[in-house]
Amino acid sequence: MQTEKDEVTERTPKRAKRIVAVEDKGTNTSTGGEKEQLEWDDDLGTETDWKEVKSKGKRVRQKEKKLPYATQMKEKNKENPISNKKNNNENAQVPNRSDKQNKESENPGGRKLRGKKPMAKPEALLVEVKNRDATSVLKEVKLGLSREEVVFTKVRKTRKGDILLELEDAKKGGASQIREKIGEICPNLTFRALKESADVIIRGLDVTVEKQEVEEALRQKVKEFRIKSFWENSYEVKTAIIELPTEEAKKLAEEKKIKIGWMRVSVALVVHKKRCFRCLEYGHISIGCPGYDRSRICYNCGTEGHKAKDCNLERTCAWNTKREAKKRGVEAGSRALGSDIKVLQINLDRTRVAHDLLAVTAKEHKIDLAIIAEPNKKILEARDWVTDCRGDVSLVIFNNSIQTKVVARGNGFIAMKVFELTVYSCYFSPNNRYEEFEKDVSELFESIESQRGEIVVAGDFNAASNVWSTKTENARGRLIMELLASADMIIVNRGFSPTFQRGSKNSTPDITFVSPGLTHKISEWQVLDEDSLSGHRYIKFHILQKEMKPTTPRPIGWRLDKLEQPVFECVLKEQYINTPDELVAATRKACDKAMPKKGLRKKAPVYWWNEKIREIREICTKCRRKYTRQRRKKGKNNFGIVEMDQTENKLREEYKSAKLVLQLAIKKSKERQWRELCDEVDRDTWGLGYKIVTKKLRSSPPSLNMDLITSVVDVLFPSHNEFCRILSDASPKVNVAIEEIMKAAQSLKLKKAPGPDLICSELVKIAIEVIPEKVKTVIDAAFTSGIFPSAWKIATLVLLKKTNKPADDPTGYRPVCLLDSYGKLMERVLLNRIEELLPDHGGLSCHQYGFRKGRSTIMAIQKVVEIALKAKLGTRRTRKLCALICLDVRNAFNSASWKEIILELRKRQFPGYIQNMVGSYLEDRYIKVRDNTRKEKIIKVSCGVPQGSILGPTLWNILYDG
Repeated sequence: MQTEKDEVTERTPKRAKRIVAVEDKGTNTSTGGEKEQLEWDDDLGTETDWKEVKSKGKRVRQKEKKLPYATQMKEKNKENPISNKKNNNENAQVPNRSDKQNKESENPGGRKLRGKKPMAKPEALLVEVKNRDATSVLKEVKLGLSREEVVFTKVRKTRKGDILLELEDAKKGGASQIREKIGEICPNLTFRALKESADVIIRGLDVTVEKQEVEEALRQKVKEFRIKSFWENSYEVKTAIIELPTEEAKKLAEEKKIKIGWMRVSVALVVHKKRCFRCLEYGHISIGCPGYDRSRICYNCGTEGHKAKDCNLERTCAWNTKREAKKRGVEAGSRALGSDIKVLQINLDRTRVAHDLLAVTAKEHKIDLAIIAEPNKKILEARDWVTDCRGDVSLVIFNNSIQTKVVARGNGFIAMKVFELTVYSCYFSPNNRYEEFEKDVSELFESIESQRGEIVVAGDFNAASNVWSTKTENARGRLIMELLASADMIIVNRGFSPTFQRGSKNSTPDITFVSPGLTHKISEWQVLDEDSLSGHRYIKFHILQKEMKPTTPRPIGWRLDKLEQPVFECVLKEQYINTPDELVAATRKACDKAMPKKGLRKKAPVYWWNEKIREIREICTKCRRKYTRQRRKKGKNNFGIVEMDQTENKLREEYKSAKLVLQLAIKKSKERQWRELCDEVDRDTWGLGYKIVTKKLRSSPPSLNMDLITSVVDVLFPSHNEFCRILSDASPKVNVAIEEIMKAAQSLKLKKAPGPDLICSELVKIAIEVIPEKVKTVIDAAFTSGIFPSAWKIATLVLLKKTNKPADDPTGYRPVCLLDSYGKLMERVLLNRIEELLPDHGGLSCHQYGFRKGRSTIMAIQKVVEIALKAKLGTRRTRKLCALICLDVRNAFNSASWKEIILELRKRQFPGYIQNMVGSYLEDRYIKVRDNTRKEKIIKVSCGVPQGSILGPTLWNILYDG
């Protein structure tokens, strides 16, 4: 039976039939533009026919709208079954849901996209110019080709200066033909045919296949190709990426297999992910992108206003923008690093060798925090670890960038605050009576209930329960389960792997439980299959943090050991230098050309670790695995007693022997290192031995949050009234001589940390030898104007923690200011002049021993002893009484008044240019601080002389003496 729809279909031409079918599905794709195109098409009939078709389609739609949606779908399926649509080319295809989803994923913004196909790039010919003139090369190409033979649509220069010739669209394969022909006429030119290309990947090549074999096999299939990459993985299987013209790539991929050598391997097209260059995310293009606009940001630092090529800031992830910062829990513009804390849990059985191996394991697994039970008490005292009241547990931080604070301590437990997380380390001895265990555990859970935020509790409870162990539940286990239920805590142990093994016995006394909010943030909880040289095994897990885990600041600057001095000197001589900023910029440019930047510093292994010990440890681990597997196979005899066969006994002895060998190897290595250290002390008194004894071997200072840094700065750098510099008569003034600058440069100390410009003293000395006149011009201009360069008055603040103060105490830090080396050079020139003039302008007290040449603290002590002995002379009636009064000026350097320093210089009648230079040196000083998220802040200071400066101690002596 012929329906009304079929009548309409017969009366409409081919293109109109397609549009009616689409309208029949309820979509509204027929627009006025479509109608206008059909009216101009001769094959579609007259305008009257089209109006009839349109009105018919409208009546069909109105009829369908009256029916329910389910009834409409049933009728459509009857009229046009899906199974017959593949064989019926005249019927329209019904769009399925997957097609609709794909279209939505390509256009997430929902904008209406025009149905235009992307224009195919025309074939082109690239002529390499090399060192010749582009015009002459183009004339040579033009002479080699006749005008009727080929037609180009565009001739232009590329970025590299080569010539690009684009062919007409109709000339398919013309670029290759022209290249072959013109290559014969112009043999001295290099040509490349450019076509629209695609990549195919060839997988499964065996290790013996070479690149030449792949090329030979591909030549039999395609004419033009290029092997982009060819590599071998860790399983000795090779893979190749081939670039081909698009059509040939599709044909090759359709074969799915290709014979290379004696193997038939798989070949497939490489599907490149779509990427939006507006929001920098994958899966869609920039048209209709609903994401955050990142198109104007710098790809290096993630900020706007400049390009990546001109960026001098530290590299960060551009994806972490302000919009995503709150959602992802990271700082806007921060690095895209992992935000989880890696935790290691272990009972060390109070053995030294287990302590030694803990340091190695922590470095191998990049552990941030270690939860330790039963540490060695002598090692605890030597390393100053935080412990509970009995010395049974400890928490050790291996990542210095993590800031911690002890919040609770009791019998058998200690708690530490790590960011917004509270971590407990616990140990309850199996030798204690149940009443003592109940008392200590109750105290632990009382402490847990008093804490705020998320909580992690881990340790050795010496309790058994079916929840975390295969052993029968005991009274301790029941008590733990009751307290866990009352405190709403959850066990996160995975599986029933034993965490303790000694001889033929094993159990799971070590457990980990957390608050409910952390259950989905604990990942990779596992019992490590590595020997710890104690009866217990390592437990490792990760804690996902809401805020990003801070990382140790990346070392910046240049590698001085890779300096190419001739290149450095050559670049420096070519630069125009007239101001301090130009001098710094020229030196930095020379550094970039002459040496590479510093990379991430690798963590050094423990001092006694070597390759031999690593191999012995692997053997020990293998022996333990064999012994453990054999024990699982053991059975029981007729009396129900577990039997130990000869194989198990043999493997047990092998494991014990391997464990003993590992312990002896560690002991011998430590003894050998100790002897070498003693020999080094004999050779160098002030070397490594001296630094160990005086505890001067420190790691990088811990990173602090900005709130704590601000509070420390407020305490260490008190605020004074605003300093107003009064200019003095600068005459008479003396020009700076080159010899004076050379003398100042020789006194600069080497191997010192640089300031904000990252230029060290070694490079400044080389610069003065190479360009002395240019450096003299800069320093001379400063002395003439009486203005100390403002760029050299900014210092990087480093806070060194005092050992006897808590981490959150602002007075527990000692400030050090890192200044630019060029600024130190100018300070030295100014200091030499002040010291030369000081004896004629009042001098210093003869009792002043600090910060003076030829005097030391030992001489001051000798003077005090001499006074005391002199007072002691004589009889009981004639001798005098002597009392020693010691005063400590708190925060003396940082609280020195600038106004008093200038007044003292005026009082001593120093030359006017000295007063002006010192006043400018003190005025408008700033310190730069950086927190644990690498956010920087510049803070203005209003008093004090910088600690770490060259001029500061002498100015303090002049002030104090006055």
